[in-house]
Amino acid sequence: MSPNFEKMSRLATVFGSLVLSICLGEAGLRLISPDQYFVSPPGTRAVFRPSSEIMPGVEGESHFSINEHGLRGDAFSADQTYRILAVGGSATECLFLDDKEAWPYLLQEILNAKAELGKPIWIGNAARSGLNSRNHIVQVERLTAQYPRVDALLILVGVNDLLYRLQADKQYRPFPGVEGLSSDEYQALMASSFSVLPSRSVQFPLYVPMELSSRLQAIKRRFFDAHNPALIQDDAGKIYLEWRKNRRSASSLRTSLPDLSTALEEYARNLNRMIDDANTKQIKIIFVAQPAMWRSELTKEEENLLWMGGVGDYQTEPGHEYYSSAVLAQALNVYNKTLLATCRNRNIQCIDLASQLPINTSVFYDDVHFNESGSRQVARVIGAELLGNFAVSHAVR
Repeated sequence: MSPNFEKMSRLATVFGSLVLSICLGEAGLRLISPDQYFVSPPGTRAVFRPSSEIMPGVEGESHFSINEHGLRGDAFSADQTYRILAVGGSATECLFLDDKEAWPYLLQEILNAKAELGKPIWIGNAARSGLNSRNHIVQVERLTAQYPRVDALLILVGVNDLLYRLQADKQYRPFPGVEGLSSDEYQALMASSFSVLPSRSVQFPLYVPMELSSRLQAIKRRFFDAHNPALIQDDAGKIYLEWRKNRRSASSLRTSLPDLSTALEEYARNLNRMIDDANTKQIKIIFVAQPAMWRSELTKEEENLLWMGGVGDYQTEPGHEYYSSAVLAQALNVYNKTLLATCRNRNIQCIDLASQLPINTSVFYDDVHFNESGSRQVARVIGAELLGNFAVSHAVR
């Protein structure tokens, strides 16, 4: 037997063993993986060390963890008498705050402080950065169907719908509803709404390692994709310096809004779709109006903390147009009014958080994200509203 043949034989054996290991690993993952949707990859762990100079009001090390259900918060247990699922974008996710400093967790503590011993209220945080009401429609539909009983949905919404409309500019197209999407559009919506999709819902050949690669890709997208501006690339939040620099170097500031009527009609339709789904499942739904630090007369220090409100791919490229903070405040107010009107028309509880918080760095470290003090204030305001006006009061008194 020639030396070359022996070498090729060994290489073939090694390659074959590698392929077999991947196939066996993939098969095992497919067998044990639940046929479920996960907003964030289960078991995700990260430690952030945000700079207080970049994020005023955020101090020390922050631990971010995702439980086995793809949620930030406690796991489901049989002794939970009332379950609330918090849905939203980054202002609900609170990525740079510690697990126990995020406002959904603090809200759970406030409610449980009023609860009878042994009858805990549970709040699961299903939020993820960059998501808007289009994503929330499918999240509400899928998550409430697969989880153990959920009694209420708490949805902080509005700013990402607004920012998407302004960023898209003349390219904006209204959402036709889930039923009006093409197959590719539907798959894109689901992929943006969930980090992990059920592998058994689509038949893949075993030689395509979908389960293994999807988990690795989900974690990569969640924390390490430098081309995805909705995510975070470093533990100190230094990317914010680049985003703020881009806003300061704007090619121009727009001082008037485009026609928002079509986008607002879509926003109301999306809200109603969530209300309809919750009503069908007899789940209480509560909306929360989005607060922001935008106003007409910001100090120079406050203005320098802003980075949102651009047109086009403004987070990865300098030189784009931006909307002024005064115009952004005006636009968000219109979205919040649409939310409040929709809730009145449907007899749905809406917490006007935007009108109950200070508009300064005692609450925000940038345009819309809460610092530690802000998170505590949010939890107190929402907690008071729930205890005073909502059916959860019967469970905690």
